[in-house]
Amino acid sequence: MLIDRDTERIFADAASARRRGEAVAIATIVGVEGSAYRREGARMLIRAEEVYGVLSAGCLEDDAIRAGREVLATSEARLLTYDSRHEDDALWGWGSGCRGLIHVLVQIPDANVFGALSSELTAGRGAVMGTVVAARDGGIGDVSGNAGGGIGDVTGGAADGASGDTADARTNGASCGTGDLLGVHAVRLESGKIVGSRGTATAVPPVLEHTDEFSDPAFFAVERSGRLTPLAEFPRVLPEGTSCVVLVEPICPAPRVLIIGAGADAVPLSAVAVQAGFRTMVADHRPAGAVRERFPDVDEVLATAPERMPEGYITPNTYVVVMTHQFEWDSRWLALLADSPAPYIGLIGPRERTRRLFEHLEGETGGSDATRKLRPRLYNPVGLDVGGRGPGPIAVAVAAEILAVLHGRAPDHLRNTDRSGESNGGR
Repeated sequence: MLIDRDTERIFADAASARRRGEAVAIATIVGVEGSAYRREGARMLIRAEEVYGVLSAGCLEDDAIRAGREVLATSEARLLTYDSRHEDDALWGWGSGCRGLIHVLVQIPDANVFGALSSELTAGRGAVMGTVVAARDGGIGDVSGNAGGGIGDVTGGAADGASGDTADARTNGASCGTGDLLGVHAVRLESGKIVGSRGTATAVPPVLEHTDEFSDPAFFAVERSGRLTPLAEFPRVLPEGTSCVVLVEPICPAPRVLIIGAGADAVPLSAVAVQAGFRTMVADHRPAGAVRERFPDVDEVLATAPERMPEGYITPNTYVVVMTHQFEWDSRWLALLADSPAPYIGLIGPRERTRRLFEHLEGETGGSDATRKLRPRLYNPVGLDVGGRGPGPIAVAVAAEILAVLHGRAPDHLRNTDRSGESNGGR
């Protein structure tokens, strides 16, 4: 599962904070039934005075943050359940009408696990993480201690610490049976290393066994192509006969957008790419334009000619937009991109200009090999046909096209499809 740059930042910030001895908590959606704004794997980082990331459109955050700060005080993981399936979900006070059941695990992140995971992602590699999200005879949300509860079987009453309107909507699953296994992680890194939560060595092997099917290196190549694998919950038995549910997350680095050209129209495109969850880089041969001050939110700004680009910088997970607006420089960048593994190469400009660019490139390279390699991946004119003029609408159209290519979607209005909006804040 490709994650976004916000999730990468949460992994990195959590690891860094724990190494410094700073108290942080992470809230993770670990189970969903029915409709929800975000799905399993969505995370929020909670500090004493700061929060980063979102779990919903605002319905869960206040309560999850309060629970996170309770976890900071006690260091005990908690499993929260939010149920809006009732006819009158005004019991939350928001009247959202989403009709969904959402389980959120709140825990102190393990420095060992999150450090290894963050390092792997930074190196451009993936991992598979198994997390114990219920560790008793009941399933997720079963806080009564009765056997037989399944995922979403909410048999508990009001939450301890829940207040006001939320008392009947949230249940507290902090008790994890005799093994105290709630929130235990086991991570299989693409590089081959296995890392588990500290102090839980006996629990790691059974959690890890659920990641075996993802150990083939070819799996990560498919995941990076954007063909996402659904998350899976596997009920299994851990040591001492404790029943548990393991959430398995295949995790691959956030997709990257490389904008070649630092002109005025690159500024809104970079901003939209960042907001869409891409790791975003801007490169230009003109040092005056390729400066951090003009692109404060992107991940990297490079002042470089194509011939001096770092080897291996453009990966199979890198989506490129060429927009130098200079014929000769576009040609030189296209020559570089022809031999790159980039799955998407967007080129600003009309078709006639691109035809002349290809003729020029073939003349410069002495044949059609470069253009032959480029054609299947080239998007020109670039962007979806959504209407509008100027840098802002063009940026939206280009980012939307990249998302469609990334996820293998044929763009259409959701109302014309059989999907229920799971990619646009609902499912």
